[in-house]
Amino acid sequence: MKQPHLSMSRRYFIGATAALSAGLMTFPKKIFSNAVAASDTQRYRIGICDVYILKRTSLGGVQRAKDIGVQGLEPDIGSLSDSDTFNHDPDKTLLDPRQRQAYLDEAKKVGIEFTSLGMSAFLGQDFGSRPTVLTHMIPDAIETMKAMGMKIAYLPLRAKCLVEFPETRPQVVERLKATALLAEKADVIFGIETTYEGADEIKLIDEIGSPSIRSYFNFKNPIEAGRDLIKELKLFGRERICQIHCTEEDGSLLQDNKKIDYKKVYETLNEMNYSGWLVMERGRVSGEDETWCFTQNATYLKSIFQGPDVPPVNTYRPAIKKRIHENISLHTADGVLYIHTPENRGLRAAVGIYDVQGKHIKSWDYTRSHHRAPVIIKPRLPGGTYLIYLNIGGYCYSEKMVWRK
Repeated sequence: MKQPHLSMSRRYFIGATAALSAGLMTFPKKIFSNAVAASDTQRYRIGICDVYILKRTSLGGVQRAKDIGVQGLEPDIGSLSDSDTFNHDPDKTLLDPRQRQAYLDEAKKVGIEFTSLGMSAFLGQDFGSRPTVLTHMIPDAIETMKAMGMKIAYLPLRAKCLVEFPETRPQVVERLKATALLAEKADVIFGIETTYEGADEIKLIDEIGSPSIRSYFNFKNPIEAGRDLIKELKLFGRERICQIHCTEEDGSLLQDNKKIDYKKVYETLNEMNYSGWLVMERGRVSGEDETWCFTQNATYLKSIFQGPDVPPVNTYRPAIKKRIHENISLHTADGVLYIHTPENRGLRAAVGIYDVQGKHIKSWDYTRSHHRAPVIIKPRLPGGTYLIYLNIGGYCYSEKMVWRK
C-alpha cells in the first residue's frame, strides 16, 4: 500500500527532473548561508548518534543520550532492505507517525533535542543505483525531518565509493541535484559524506550548487587518509559545512586521542565563525562499557567547547568501574583538600569545585608524580557544602562535601 504523502512528493520529483532536463536549475553565485546554529545562546552543543550507543532507531536512545550527558541525539530513520523505502516496522522506523510522536514526547520529558536525522543505511546501500531513492526514500526522509522539527539529515555516499567507481558520479550528481530541489522546497539540508579528498568533495558540493546540499564533515576521513584535519576544516569553510561528526575511531577516549587536538579544533572553528552541533560517533574503549565511555567523552568535549563553567555530567556509573571508585577517597583538614587516588605515577587528572547549585568556583589540572602520595589542593574556600568533581585518568567521580576551615 502506497503512503499518501508520496503522491505530492512525486510531483516535486517530476518537477525537479523536468527542470534538470531542461537546464532550468540555476542558483545565485552566493548560495550558502551561515552554518546552522545549534542554539541562540550556545555556540557549540554536543550530540551523539543512536547507532553507536547500540540504540539504532530505538526509543531507549533518547534516555541513553540523557544518561551520557549530551544535549542532542541523532536518531536513525531505519534500515533498508529490498523494499522501496526504509523499514516500516513501527518499532524500527521513524516513518510511523506514532513512533515519531513517542520520540518527541520522550525527548521533551528528559530534555533532549534532535540534532539531525541519520540515514546510515546508505553506508551500505548505493544512493546512485537504488531505483526509489528520489520517489520514496528522500521524500520519506524530508517528511520525517519536518514532522520531528529537524533541519539536517546525514546522507553518507560511501556504499559504492565515488573514488573507486568514478563512472557512477554523473548519476550521483543528477540525484543530488534533484534531492536539492526537494530539500529547498522543504527548507531542509542533506549533509553528505563521501570518500573524496577534501578538494574533490568541495568540487562535488559546488557542482550541485545548492544551500540544501552541504558537507556533514567527519573528522575521521582526513585523519584516516593522513591529511591535516585543521587545514581541511579551513578548506571547506563554514559555508559548506552543515554539521560535524567530531570523532575519529574507537580505541581510546577522546581526551587520550593523540590524532585530534580538540583545543586547536576549537580555535579553528572559532576563526571560521562556525557554530552548530558536534555529534559523536566513536570514542569507545575495548572492554569498557560503551555508555561510560561516551559519558567521559561528553564531559571532555563540554570542557573544551563550552568552557570550564559547565559542570561535568556524572549520571551514569556502571558497575564495571566500582573498582576505581572504591580506590578514590577525599577528606579535608585545615582548609586543604586531600585526594587519594589509585597508585599510578603520571596519572592525569582534573578537579573542579562547584557550589550546590552547580556554579563553577575553581578548577585544577595536575599530573601525579609519586606513588601513594595524595593530591593536595588548597582552594581557600569559606566553610560550606560543595560539589567536588574529579576526572582521573578518564574516570569520572563526584562527591558532595562539607568544607570546614
